[in-house]
Amino acid sequence: MSDVETACKVVEISFNNGSRKDYYRNASLQYFEKGDLVTVEASAGFDVGEVSLTGELVRLQMKKKNVHEFDPDMKKVLRYSNEKDLELFEKNKAREKEALITSRIIARKLNLDMKLIEVEIQADGKKATFFYTADDRVDFRERRFHQRRKRLYGFDGKGLCRAEKGVRRSQQDS
Repeated sequence: MSDVETACKVVEISFNNGSRKDYYRNASLQYFEKGDLVTVEASAGFDVGEVSLTGELVRLQMKKKNVHEFDPDMKKVLRYSNEKDLELFEKNKAREKEALITSRIIARKLNLDMKLIEVEIQADGKKATFFYTADDRVDFRERRFHQRRKRLYGFDGKGLCRAEKGVRRSQQDS
């Protein structure tokens, strides 16, 4: 067998200065090095991240975390990030501070017992993830989150809340 056939076809990508990492399939078998900026598949669009691990080290980390290399649902690296990707990434990163301030104001108005600590906006601007801490579980089911054209679509027990930018219907959709 050649090195290409046995090589790990997955890379580890970090986001937000390493605060979040995930594994992506290198379907085109491009050569990536640590530090390369790449554009990856994301929910309903794309995101930009930094290659943090390649090669056999990825395979070892995946084994340790019980992630399967040939998982058919694993998202893919699309390409090296191009100028357009990076411009959009920077534009949406600049919106994160304002989104954090606004979300804190909304949480206070709704009397939510939580502390919002970070907002991460996907590079294409189609999704924002709100990170928070709370002493007790925060029940979002009874809250009105359709304000400001955002809709809640999920959260987990670790204090991760995700909201997705709403889509305006065009006259053709009505």
